[in-house]
Amino acid sequence: MNIEKIFNESGLFKNIKIDTILFEERYPVLFTCLEGDRVYLVICSEVTATKVVWICTETNYDILIQLLKDEMTIRDAFLGYTDEKKVIEYFGPNHSISINIVTENSINKKLLPTAGQYMDAEIGEFDDELKIFEKRNKSYNLFLNLSFYLQKIEILKSFSVVHEFKKNDTLDEFKSIDENCKTLNNTKEFIKTYIN
Repeated sequence: MNIEKIFNESGLFKNIKIDTILFEERYPVLFTCLEGDRVYLVICSEVTATKVVWICTETNYDILIQLLKDEMTIRDAFLGYTDEKKVIEYFGPNHSISINIVTENSINKKLLPTAGQYMDAEIGEFDDELKIFEKRNKSYNLFLNLSFYLQKIEILKSFSVVHEFKKNDTLDEFKSIDENCKTLNNTKEFIKTYIN
C-alpha cells in the first residue's frame, strides 16, 4: 500500500510526501507529510482487512515541537492549528478512495487520538526529529520576517516616491527614509542568505 499515492489520488493534494514517521507498527500510524511549504500531521485511525482510514490536518512546527517534547497531547496537537480535518478512507479490495473534509465538531471522536495521551518519548528518542523541526521552524519564522520586511520596504519606497518636497521639509526626512530602505534591504539579503 503506497500511502503517498493514495493521498495524491484522493484529489486533496497535488504532491504530498511522507516526511517523518513518529510512530509505526507494521505501517505508519502517526506521521508528518509535506506538500510544498505546508506541513501536515496524519494519524492512521482505523485498519481492517478491507479498509484503512487516515485523518490529516495541517499543522505547524511549533505544534510538532511541543508534541515531541511531551508539552502537548497527541489529540491537542491534532486538533490545534486549524478546524478543518481531512478524512481519507481507502478500500483495499477495489482500490477506491473516499474523502471527507470535516470540522473538529463533526469528526467521529472514535477516530481521534485518545484524550490525554502524550508521545511519552524516552530521553533522546526524538532528538533528530526535533533538530530538523526546530531548524525548519527557524527558517519559516525568518521567512515570515522577510515577508514583513519586504512589505515595509515597499511602503517606504512608495512613500519616498510619492512624498513631495515642500518648503518646510528638511533633507533629514529624506535621508531617514533612504536609510530605512537600505537597512531593510540589507536585512532582506541577510535572511535570504540564511535560509539558503
